[in-house]
Amino acid sequence: MGKVFLRILLLAALLLAGTPLQAQAPRTPHARSGESALRTERLSEAVAYLSDTLCGGRRTGTPGGLRAATWISGRFREAGLQNLGGRGSSYLLPFTVPSTGASAYNVVGMIPGCSDSWVVVGAHFDHLGTLEGKCYPGADKNASGVAALLSLADMFQQMRALGRVYDKGLLLVAFDGKEMNLAGSQALVSALSAGALVSPASGKPIRPADISLMVNLDQLGSTLSPPEDGREDYLIALTGSARGSNMALLNAINDHENINLELLPDYYGSADFTRIFYSRISDQKAFLEAKIPAVMFSSGITLNSNKPDDTPKTLNFAILRRRVLLIYYFLSNRL
Repeated sequence: MGKVFLRILLLAALLLAGTPLQAQAPRTPHARSGESALRTERLSEAVAYLSDTLCGGRRTGTPGGLRAATWISGRFREAGLQNLGGRGSSYLLPFTVPSTGASAYNVVGMIPGCSDSWVVVGAHFDHLGTLEGKCYPGADKNASGVAALLSLADMFQQMRALGRVYDKGLLLVAFDGKEMNLAGSQALVSALSAGALVSPASGKPIRPADISLMVNLDQLGSTLSPPEDGREDYLIALTGSARGSNMALLNAINDHENINLELLPDYYGSADFTRIFYSRISDQKAFLEAKIPAVMFSSGITLNSNKPDDTPKTLNFAILRRRVLLIYYFLSNRL
């Protein structure tokens, strides 16, 4: 009788191990304590500052671009992220844009984990600047993505303060130079390849092989380009495979946590545009070329994109908050 019982237990374990991801509840309950750090007014304040005329449209190599990078650094410091170390203990990682020679700065903050594996979360902060006397504020493109990045920093640092330690480290990066042939993300991958970034926990260089996933946040605040059914509470999630584990996990979290966004696994149903947006024209490209898996989140291009009309008043901050919440839970499962 004992042997039969053991066989039943073994069979049950094998069946559970083979259960598809779609049928498993995501590991989110432990992460709920981080929700209180996600506040709509903080998202709005970040977008307002970055799209203000003080930053002058945040063109790479301009005083406004440097002002934006310095302000993001201050928010990283306020959130308690660890910096790059070394002289000056800065969050700024300088590079030169190959096509123009402009001086540029990626902003990098770290939350170490228990292992040498890392997840990169990035959002570009640069935009078009001021052209012919007109400021291009870039509220959605991409102050909204940076606002999301800063809120994620607050949330994960709050979890760390509560004693939560993740297996993988979190590398949060505000990219410069995206509007100049994706120069910032390429510069970061090059820095990783050269061993220029060092784990503050182990003292070891962080290499591309140590990055298990890259998550890119590129335009997250608008509801002006909804899918055909007209729902405003949507999110485009490009994962490389509509049937892959990342998409399955996102759907499971969306249901399990009652976030109830309409998740689009492609760019409005177009295979060609999905391929272009996923692999060619945003900051995950350099990581994909380095054989690092990537996920891109977006609310899509609108009629305001790359125009002076891309202002904070055109964004939906309540829905932006829900989008950030889903991304936070997704990352919590991937760390």
